[in-house]
Amino acid sequence: HKSVRACGERPGDVDPFFIKEMPETFEVSETVYPKGYQENDITCKLPCDMKVLKNYALPMRDGVKLYCDIFMPVTDEPLPAVLCWTPFGKSYEYDHEDGAGYMMMKDGTLPKNYISGFSTFEGLDPAWWADKGYIIINVDIRGGYYSEGYAEYFGNGQDSDDIYDAVEYIARQPWC
Repeated sequence: HKSVRACGERPGDVDPFFIKEMPETFEVSETVYPKGYQENDITCKLPCDMKVLKNYALPMRDGVKLYCDIFMPVTDEPLPAVLCWTPFGKSYEYDHEDGAGYMMMKDGTLPKNYISGFSTFEGLDPAWWADKGYIIINVDIRGGYYSEGYAEYFGNGQDSDDIYDAVEYIARQPWC
C-alpha cells in the first residue's frame, strides 16, 4: 500500500504539485560512482569518485522526518557540507530526464556535458562540489515530495526550526 507523506488530514495546505505518492520501495541506498562515470551522453563525466546516500532521513524535534540525498567525495575525512533546501524535489533532476538541467543541455541553453545530472532544480551540481571537497545535501522541505509533515510556506517559522534541526543533526555526523 502506498501512502502520501504530505498533507495528512489537512487537504488544501499543500499545493498538489508537491504531494507525491511513496514509491513501492523507499529506502536508504548508498552508491559509489567512480571517477569518469557518465549518466548519459549529455552529462559530464564525474571528476572524482562520489558516494550518494539516497533517501536519508533527517529527524526533526517534533518527530517528523525530512528526506534528503547526500553527495560526497569518497574519503574517510570529515568534510564541510552545503545544505540545499528545496520544495522542488531533492532528486528531481537526476531522476527525470525532463528536468531543467537536462532540458537546457538538450536545447543548447547549456553546453552539452556541462553538468553531471545529479543536481536538483535550482540546486548545486554535487559532482563539481564533491571534487572541491564538499558534501552537498539536498533536502525535501517539510511536506514536500517525500518528506513528512505539512508544508506551510509563509510566516510560521517552521522552516527555520527545520533548517536549524537539520544543520545540528548533520554537524554531528562522522562525515561532517
